[in-house]
Amino acid sequence: MTNIVTSIVNVNPGAMRPVGVVIHNDAGPLTGVGYKSFLANHPLENGFAHYYVSEGSILLAQYTDRIAWHTGNQWGNANLIGFEVCQSMTASDAQFLRNEEETFKLVAEVMNSYNIPINTQTVWLHKELSPTECPHRSWELHGRSVASVKKYFVERIQYYANGGGLVSPKPAKKPTVQKAPAKQPAKAKGCKRIKAWSKTPHYKGTIQYNASLRQRSGSDFSNFRFDKEIGTLKKGETVYIFEEIQDAEGNIWCRTYSPSNNGWVHKHTIK
Repeated sequence: MTNIVTSIVNVNPGAMRPVGVVIHNDAGPLTGVGYKSFLANHPLENGFAHYYVSEGSILLAQYTDRIAWHTGNQWGNANLIGFEVCQSMTASDAQFLRNEEETFKLVAEVMNSYNIPINTQTVWLHKELSPTECPHRSWELHGRSVASVKKYFVERIQYYANGGGLVSPKPAKKPTVQKAPAKQPAKAKGCKRIKAWSKTPHYKGTIQYNASLRQRSGSDFSNFRFDKEIGTLKKGETVYIFEEIQDAEGNIWCRTYSPSNNGWVHKHTIK
């Protein structure tokens, strides 16, 4: 039985009654509990999930009857519980699959506790809700299509929900007695510049996995969007970054410019 460490983030965006789940890949090296210190020093408006999970290591960061900012989508945040499968950038395939299994056990327990049916209408991929590569590692391992990855997720969750071996997490709902949450920070109403356009690159980086190259749309920082895909940057490709903009959902987009590619790529895809 895996012990669940509870360390609730210092923000309460509001109550929710969940109707489904999202299974994410964390795009990082940390274990589940490793995210405890990360979130304590992390701008929460950039995003956080309810659970962070790896083999033998689970963190509850937000009560499941509260909203978390994990989908880049207003409906998704207000209705879906977010689970991060951790170590997606560093674990071997075998280890990552074990981290997934730990997650599926927990998802089954939580969905059963809310009487949420387990099917392709209630189990979501992050990329169905907003433009992202997430869940990038699961995508590569389980068929590289929404249908195939969701089928795999649903079948594994159903296995544990039907007695395959459930974990027993601590209660995830808000306790009866609780300190008042800290004042919620104001949500961003538009985009903001992180690094201004420069004639020379701010830095160069390497694409960690095949990444979507996007075109920016909109007229100014109040309405810039980065949702039109214009190409793909290959894993291992070198990029030079001339500008960075954070969108209204907290995603940071990096402008790469060269004769072969001219567009915007998500910062998480660059190392």
